[in-house]
Amino acid sequence: MDNSEPRVAPGSPTAPAPRPSPSTPSAEDPAASPPVLTPEERLQALESKTAKWKAAVAAQLNDAAHKNKKLREELRTVREQTESALSALRLQLTEEFNERTALQREELAERTQQAALLREEKKVMAAAHEEELRKARVQLREVLQLEVETEYKRKEEQWEKEKTALQTRSEAKETELAQAEHECEMLKMRLSRLGTQYEELASLLQLTEGENRSPQLQASGNANEAAARDERDPARQQCAVNAALTQQIESIKAELQSKHQQTQFLLGRAKREHEAEKAQLLRELQLREEELKVAHTLLKQVQTESSGYLQSVSHAQTEKQALEQRYAAKVATLSEQLTERMRAVDEAQAMNKRLQEQLHTAQKQVATLEEESTMREEAFHSLMLSEDNKRLVMELQKAVQTARDDAEEWKMQYYTTMCSLSGAKSETEERVGDASTLPEGGGGDGVPSSSATAASKMSEGRNANSSHTVLAAAVGNPQAWYEQLAAKESSLEAQAAELEHKAHLLEAAEAKLNDMRRYMANQANLLLRQQSSGRRESDNGSSIVFREGEGAGDEDPDRDMLDASPIIRTAASLLPFSLHRPLRTLEGHRRRLNLPGSFRFMSCCFSGNGTSGAPLRLRRTSFLLVLMVLLFAGMLIIMRAV
Repeated sequence: MDNSEPRVAPGSPTAPAPRPSPSTPSAEDPAASPPVLTPEERLQALESKTAKWKAAVAAQLNDAAHKNKKLREELRTVREQTESALSALRLQLTEEFNERTALQREELAERTQQAALLREEKKVMAAAHEEELRKARVQLREVLQLEVETEYKRKEEQWEKEKTALQTRSEAKETELAQAEHECEMLKMRLSRLGTQYEELASLLQLTEGENRSPQLQASGNANEAAARDERDPARQQCAVNAALTQQIESIKAELQSKHQQTQFLLGRAKREHEAEKAQLLRELQLREEELKVAHTLLKQVQTESSGYLQSVSHAQTEKQALEQRYAAKVATLSEQLTERMRAVDEAQAMNKRLQEQLHTAQKQVATLEEESTMREEAFHSLMLSEDNKRLVMELQKAVQTARDDAEEWKMQYYTTMCSLSGAKSETEERVGDASTLPEGGGGDGVPSSSATAASKMSEGRNANSSHTVLAAAVGNPQAWYEQLAAKESSLEAQAAELEHKAHLLEAAEAKLNDMRRYMANQANLLLRQQSSGRRESDNGSSIVFREGEGAGDEDPDRDMLDASPIIRTAASLLPFSLHRPLRTLEGHRRRLNLPGSFRFMSCCFSGNGTSGAPLRLRRTSFLLVLMVLLFAGMLIIMRAV
């Protein structure tokens, strides 16, 4: 072997497992080895095998170095591409932002102008509305005047009808009056005729009375006979008729006089009514004439106002037509803007749909990549855990299980001891109270308690002997026995505290182990993402991409520990905080020297072609490597002790 080759501690999990060469004879296969070999031949064979092994390892390391160099170049190109893409994207975003801000500002200015125009239009429309209201009031007044005029016309027509009716009534009254006068004249004529007839009859009666006076004087002696003859005489009958006629004439005169008086009364009353109606009609006619004069004046005023109103209506119609034309132009422009906006919205919706489809496909790809990453992560975990790491994990699990068993055993012993002590204390108090009746040395075979029986199931002989001795000591010296019990309780409490401390340490060790597993899983996820994105191609996952950290020692300590290698992080989690500073300096040296940060130290032990492996100054002075190996060995010792 070459003495310049660094050695690795046999207990370290990063020591490479010796791979059997096909030319190397195995200890379990004695038939394959030559029967007798001299030490020189054996040494030569070993040197040749070692040289071949070194050549193979050097070839592997050179291949790994080439791959590492290629990956670095690819990483550099990818970073440059990402930076250029990010700069182009930033430039595009700034241009789009400036364009959008300019468009928004123009749109805002246009909206402000539109708002100002709308305010002016609002003012104009308010003024037009006020003018229309004023015109509507004028029109309403004119309409009211027209209604009044029509009402006056209607009333005038009604008055004319009433006037004609009154005239017809007055004419009828006049005809009745003429008829009554004619009847009076006729009655007067009849009366005059009757008067002449009466006078003639009176003259005739006087002649007949003068002729008949002498025979009446001659025949006065025989009155009965003269009367009978007078009755039989026609002249006397004529006299009786004349007397009856005179009476009838008198009654007719009286009747004619009464009728004349009645007709005079009716005629006077009809004249008075006719005069009153005529006066009333004259007054109504004067009132109608005055109302007609007022209506004519109002009609003239309404005609003048209606002409003004017609002129204002014509002006309003012209303004309305101009306003409608302006609104039509504005509606056309707004419809064009709306169509443009709708077209832009349709384009945005189509773009959004395309982006959603792309997002859906990207989500599907991400889901498939996540499934592949989980599968590769499981495969990576199975590949990354070497035999030494598996053995270390198994040993840690065994140590944790043994510590748990010890804790359970200590717990059971504590509970049994406490139960036995409580039972013994109760029995001792009873025996001290009944010291005169109890024989010495026979207390352990008396009445056993339930706690003593439970304790005897664990260790029967030892508990029996201890109970006998404890009872004897309690009977002999109770104060000393109480002190002994207090000391045992304090020792048991100390043991319980120690057990709790060990349990906390175990939990901390398990948490640290889980952190280490999570960190390894994160590294595996990072590697799988890089492999899936096409940034690197690895055959067996042995090459690890690590970060170059020049000047990383000046960063934040917590962040430095988070970004440190797994060895440094594990050591920092196990060592106290006072020793974290040398660990940070060691991590800074590792980053500055561009060393890998995994558990595999073989890449540091052999030289490469100048691009990988340990640098020349590290190969000349192996102090850092020895320090790292010793640190990891101490970490393993601490973990096993815990």
